[in-house]
Amino acid sequence: MGRGRTIQRGLIRDFESRNGLTHAYRSVFHELCRAMDEPGKRVCAISSAGPGEGRSAAAINLAALAARETGESVLLVDADSDGPSLHTAFDLPAGPGLAEVVREEAALDQAARPVKSHAGLSILTCGDRPLSAVTLAESTRVGDVLQELRGRFGWVFVDTAALLASPGTARLDARADGVVIAVRWSSTRAQLVQQASEKLEAAGARILGVVLTQRHYVIPSYVYRRL
Repeated sequence: MGRGRTIQRGLIRDFESRNGLTHAYRSVFHELCRAMDEPGKRVCAISSAGPGEGRSAAAINLAALAARETGESVLLVDADSDGPSLHTAFDLPAGPGLAEVVREEAALDQAARPVKSHAGLSILTCGDRPLSAVTLAESTRVGDVLQELRGRFGWVFVDTAALLASPGTARLDARADGVVIAVRWSSTRAQLVQQASEKLEAAGARILGVVLTQRHYVIPSYVYRRL
């Protein structure tokens, strides 16, 4: 429950507001639209160097904005087997979820649950018995699932585990069409971000940029750039 409360603190509360948080994430999403402009190739992994970087809140905010601004169906996937949290953030049961879909124990229609508070947004939780990042990275079934998601949703955001703490995360991220790295403002060392970037590059992932999280200023709280 503790992590769920932490995520809640980083979420956009008013999408009509012009405050720094809303403006920042809207700007990041518009950059994503330019970088991922090919329909059917909009699976975006949200990762980070280590835990506690605001990765899950960033994934939720971007997914909610995508549903709101595009009018398309959007799916938010919890693939963080080290600390699944999206089911807690949205007060949903842990499963069936991604693990059950990959194991073919549940159909996608059964596992993906609409979010009442965000029209067009659905959640695919991690599952009752989560699969490790290594298993997900190596599973041929995951490729089939991702391809199905590309055909059914305008945008798919995947909340993955910390790159430097979870073996297999970089290879799992590489299966997405692009990766955004969440970096905690004034906390995460540049060396760790560089190491995380190198792991992604070695795995063949397409790095789209970084988003700064938990910055408490009136000015826009983001940096979106090429690494």
